[in-house]
Amino acid sequence: MSKSAQEGILQGLRVVELGHAMAAPLLGMMLAEQGAEVVRVTEPGAANTPVDPVLDALLARGKVEVCLDRQRPDDVKTLHQLLAHADVVVEDETRRPWVDLSRLRQEQNPALVVCRIPAFPADDPRANLPGHEAVAGAAGLLYTKPIGKPRYHPFPIPSITAALYGANAVMAALIARERLGVGQDIEVSLCHGSYAAQVLQILIKAGVPRGFLPLKMIGSPFMRCWLCGDHRFVYLHITLPTHNAQMLEILERGGHAEGVARLRAVMSQETMRDPSQVKSIDEAKKIKAIYDEIFLSRAAAEWEELLGDTLCCIKVRSVEEWLKDSMAAGMTDASKVEDPLFGELLGPGALVASPERPPVVRPREVLTPEAAGEVAGRWEATGFDGLPEIGDGDGDGDGGLRHALDGVKVLDLSRVIAGPCAARVLAEFGAEVLSLQSETRLDWALSFHLIFNAGKRSVTLDFTDDAGKEKLFKLMDRFGPDALIHNYRHLDLARTIGVGPEAMRARYPDVAYTHLNAYGNHGIWQERPGFEQVVQAVSGMQLAYAVKGRPRLLPSPIIDIGCGLLGAFGTQLALYNQRRTGQGIMTATHLTSVSVLLQLLSVSAFQREACLERAAASSTTGQPPVHDLEREVVA
Repeated sequence: MSKSAQEGILQGLRVVELGHAMAAPLLGMMLAEQGAEVVRVTEPGAANTPVDPVLDALLARGKVEVCLDRQRPDDVKTLHQLLAHADVVVEDETRRPWVDLSRLRQEQNPALVVCRIPAFPADDPRANLPGHEAVAGAAGLLYTKPIGKPRYHPFPIPSITAALYGANAVMAALIARERLGVGQDIEVSLCHGSYAAQVLQILIKAGVPRGFLPLKMIGSPFMRCWLCGDHRFVYLHITLPTHNAQMLEILERGGHAEGVARLRAVMSQETMRDPSQVKSIDEAKKIKAIYDEIFLSRAAAEWEELLGDTLCCIKVRSVEEWLKDSMAAGMTDASKVEDPLFGELLGPGALVASPERPPVVRPREVLTPEAAGEVAGRWEATGFDGLPEIGDGDGDGDGGLRHALDGVKVLDLSRVIAGPCAARVLAEFGAEVLSLQSETRLDWALSFHLIFNAGKRSVTLDFTDDAGKEKLFKLMDRFGPDALIHNYRHLDLARTIGVGPEAMRARYPDVAYTHLNAYGNHGIWQERPGFEQVVQAVSGMQLAYAVKGRPRLLPSPIIDIGCGLLGAFGTQLALYNQRRTGQGIMTATHLTSVSVLLQLLSVSAFQREACLERAAASSTTGQPPVHDLEREVVA
């Protein structure tokens, strides 16, 4: 392995990936980014070739790849040796299994964490259905809408959501293993991943109190796309009265005084107090007509420049445009690797980053079966580092912990969806979570509170003044957090309150500190405001879901939920590091990186032609082969 492979929070962790679809390879990629040594096992033969070899290569980055043949005894022996000394194995059960992993864990490797990601749970009557993404998505209500007929879309939400839940479950099992000395069997299905993505729609349709309020927001003229003078679109998102006032002031200064006067004349006091809930349909139509005229007066990029630094107003882009623009802006949403077959590949950046233990994004390496045998021998020689003997840890090895994160205390300072979702996942694994939020009178916030603060204790506290901050720190000291999660727009806002990473590290040296925001902590976009709808627009999802060329919002907060799952994963990475080293670190993730992940099919598609041409050329110039991929290129 290269020197860079030894970096990251999961340095020294040994992973075997037996996945052939999307979810298990994505989970393997996430572990590899954090420094784990991931051996990806492929098989020869047409039945095992990927549908999209470019997507397959994107997901294979950071791993060592070996093609093993179950008909060759030496290859089977190598696989058994790898599994007998691995820390984690992930599989998607799309192929006939080589090994009974549960039996292997019980008889040979009790420290092994086994994560299976089938389309349906093993006890589900649909378990024998084809493991196709769309089958699991349809069963999980993925294509339904709050209003109207279901609509199919190409976003691989079942696989991605299942992989993110799987990553969290693997980390929870590893943290528990540090205390018990034993691994666990984990199952996360694509179908259940689809259900998790639909949690807000389920609340709306179930009629939970005020659950209908998000539907009113659909008709608001303050949250929609506007056609601009260059025939491109901008997306505007205003939900707070302060944002509405700022919008009118900027327009007035920008030469639209007449239009602003007309807007002030038609806006009711109710709308001014809460722009997300316009008083009447007639008023919404009048406001829309005025804004139609205003936005046609400039190009989309001009509107983004005028409004984007202060408000959520951005040019609607494709994912290809966003990857290029975000790289130019110094962000981390995209990264390039030199694949051994396809050459330069543009893919998503690292999904979770830590400044103290940076992630690693590197090309895949291809091993011969003999070289893979050498890896297996090295794993056997090194053994399991630092694990307690079974029965000598915090538990008795047979369930001494009720839940994986028993005893872990998490302080949740976040709001709306992404941050609260992250903390809820930790609560589901048994952590004690204290949610601390300022009071709000915005009705739409209640729906999110009901869903994403389940399983927590909640405290309302205004800590915007000195007296409130004093109460905040007294409460924090009494609680004694092991982890802290927040989703302030940028870290400087957290610092002004006194909960920046430096202040928290000084107060709690070993704290696991997690920050979620819209655009990350690097580049010129990092201080911009952002919501699910805005990120869908700026990063390509609204164009991918467009109807007759007009951008459309995917009616699911899947970016927020995905970011929350990554935030929980990052927190558990930091807790694992805390357990292993006694040191606190910061982890961070953000919304736009999740959106790129959700559009991996499009990311591979716009590169495919050039990649296949390079691969075909390399196959005639003596470049080293990558198992059977040359045949895929020719086919």
